[in-house]
Amino acid sequence: NAVTSWMGVGPNGKVGQNVLLVTFELDAIKTAMRCLGVVSKDIPLGSIVDNSNIVTERIESLKRNYDGSILINQLPPEQCSVDDIHSIIDNLRKTKGWQPDVVILDYLDLMVSRSKKSNDDSYTRLKSVSSEIRGLAIQEKVLVFTATQTNRDSRDQGENVQLNLSRVSESYGKTFSVDYVVGIAQSPAERSMPIPQWQFQILKNRNGRRGDNITCEINYDTMLVKEINR
Repeated sequence: NAVTSWMGVGPNGKVGQNVLLVTFELDAIKTAMRCLGVVSKDIPLGSIVDNSNIVTERIESLKRNYDGSILINQLPPEQCSVDDIHSIIDNLRKTKGWQPDVVILDYLDLMVSRSKKSNDDSYTRLKSVSSEIRGLAIQEKVLVFTATQTNRDSRDQGENVQLNLSRVSESYGKTFSVDYVVGIAQSPAERSMPIPQWQFQILKNRNGRRGDNITCEINYDTMLVKEINR
């Protein structure tokens, strides 16, 4: 999402967007390496350093074609709220004149609510965090991507993995505020394919169709995901 958003169309038709990627799970270096893997397309993550000249040229080529940039910020898990994201954006705006078009939060479950009372139990905390992320999008005028986990029932379905909004972990309330929900599923058979596949299931869409199922290939060596044209 970070790389494809960077190469998207920004305000007033500008080719390229500014992307703020905040990670609570992986460290900033590993997150950057995954972004490089998507850019490299065919160079495995473990070989990026050995092929740094090729990867650098591909990045420079993208920079010549697209405006904007990707900024990666690492924050401690289960200690930060949307207030910290607002602070980061405000600081970037004041010190660098940089405003994100897209914010990616990796991921929702590792954040806390700005309201201490809402953090007393996981259901209320995660429902509040989801609503606060929506508020972040509106206040900062940005598109926000985040992720959450499914519950145990979703992982025990074997070959027929069908997701729905009730299968999110901890708090069904997480899905109330968001406009668009995509479930990502993979059966053991799909994982063992020569080119592994993921199923993207559109579970919620306020402004369009839902229920569609999109099959994608995943290259675990580069973390590149591509839709299969059928």
